[in-house]
Amino acid sequence: MKKLAQELDFKIDTNQEPYQTLQTLKKIRNDMAHSQPIEKDTPIKSKEQLVMEMELWSK
Repeated sequence: MKKLAQELDFKIDTNQEPYQTLQTLKKIRNDMAHSQPIEKDTPIKSKEQLVMEMELWSK
């Protein structure tokens, strides 16, 4: 995405939507693809709670 923006001379602010969501999705994808299996049953009700739970899993 950065390279494409560079080629198009387009500024990407990764602290703004939709780029924040893309970063979160990329982290979820990478964590699922490269993590060890874990078992955890936690109801997730918000994006913030999901991020917090994922940070706890990586410790």
